[in-house]
Amino acid sequence: MMLECVDGSYSLKERTEYKVKVVVGWCYHLQYPITLFNELYYLNAGGTIWTDGSPPLHSLSIIGETKFSLDWSKSNLKNSINTSNDNDTAVDILGRMASVLQEIHTSAPVTSAFGTNLLQKGEENIGQFLCLKGIEYHMGNTYDVHFYASFSLIMLFPKLEFSIQRDYAAAVMMHDPSKMRLLHDGSLVSRKVLGAVPHDIGMNDPWFELNYYKLYNTDRWKDLNPKAVLQVYRDVVATGDRQFARAVWPSVYTAMAYMEQFDVDGDGMIENEVFPDQTYDTWSASGVSAYCGGQPCRLLLLWLVKLVTMVL
Repeated sequence: MMLECVDGSYSLKERTEYKVKVVVGWCYHLQYPITLFNELYYLNAGGTIWTDGSPPLHSLSIIGETKFSLDWSKSNLKNSINTSNDNDTAVDILGRMASVLQEIHTSAPVTSAFGTNLLQKGEENIGQFLCLKGIEYHMGNTYDVHFYASFSLIMLFPKLEFSIQRDYAAAVMMHDPSKMRLLHDGSLVSRKVLGAVPHDIGMNDPWFELNYYKLYNTDRWKDLNPKAVLQVYRDVVATGDRQFARAVWPSVYTAMAYMEQFDVDGDGMIENEVFPDQTYDTWSASGVSAYCGGQPCRLLLLWLVKLVTMVL
């Protein structure tokens, strides 16, 4: 069922009629229109950024308050050229350019969520992919909703999906003790703790400064880590890619170990903490909830056993 576009635009009436046809035509499979109209918006609502996968020469935190100066830039350019070299040919210049590029392309520091560092021998570096949630919500790869839209990526563009999951696998192993102030109560918390899956890859300095979301402390959210495990498992099963499984396995294990702290009574079920500690961030819950209770620690460990068999 297709919606034809003649002049590049659709009237509200045409769009409404199209949606009605889809809902009526798929009345026995209601998950289809729900997914089509509600959950895939994440892939096109806010735009995308696709890099070449090379780490930047500096992060914003390193640049700091450094000001640009044309004179300073010219002097640096002159100093970077060895004036004692008499045979300053184009080949020689290109050779020096190659050495500079080699420095730029060195491994990123451990304080970054560069999943390209997890690429295995022979794997193609297709770059890093950021999906912005909306025109007014510029956080990169908001993970709690990527959970819904990621199925389309693994089916249509699996390498892009792997790229995103590698970034988050790297992010799990990051620890950023710098403080940020929460909006709901003004308290100061660490930006990102080891073992927690971040809410987003960042906005001001993606891959370096994670968790731009500041309403609540997402390090204590109950759905992000289980969602990461389930997505990795699904991606491995869908593609059979053992290299990917081996690369992200340490992060998967760490993410699951982190969740044990939220099983307060040892019954294998995650307990909510009487604040909006999951993607529905205006709803509070206490104890075992239907949403987070569907992602219990021990049940996910059974999925991990299957994943391990693919890693070994």
